[in-house]
Amino acid sequence: IGPAIVDVLLPEEKQLNIFRTKWKEDAKKPGNQKHFHLTSGGRKDTNPYNGASITLCITIEGVKILLTGDAHGNDLEECCKKYLNGQEISIVKLPHHGSRANISIEMLREMNCSHFVISTHETRLRPADESLEILNEYGEEKGSIYIYGNYRWERMESAYQGLKMIPLKDYSESVLI
Repeated sequence: IGPAIVDVLLPEEKQLNIFRTKWKEDAKKPGNQKHFHLTSGGRKDTNPYNGASITLCITIEGVKILLTGDAHGNDLEECCKKYLNGQEISIVKLPHHGSRANISIEMLREMNCSHFVISTHETRLRPADESLEILNEYGEEKGSIYIYGNYRWERMESAYQGLKMIPLKDYSESVLI
């Protein structure tokens, strides 16, 4: 598109097949004709709806931007190995608002990135403390880590000194690489 190259990395056929099966099951449930989103439990996201999220890698003049939607962390790790081959990513929108079920140190290593976007209003669950701890650990390996967010997260700024929080003051601001 213009000077941009847009690669669709996920979902692959296996994620779509799981999604289709779950969609058909859920569509038959009474009262579930409009709201198909189901929450996942545990530390690893297994929600087929999240697994079917579209992940894009957009390259513009050598700048690589990875948009992950709500994709599963293990799927992102594998697709980065398969398609990106250790190339440095300029900026990554972290999956599922910084959910602990969608982020791993292995995934971050495969992304090979120092700049991350987390789009969420701070709640008790998001961005998850466990996710911030993983980012902090990755930052100790990688060097400086920058987190761009649409809100200021007070607990992050005080607890994770290795992470540089850059709040975007309003929706009209953008991240400049």
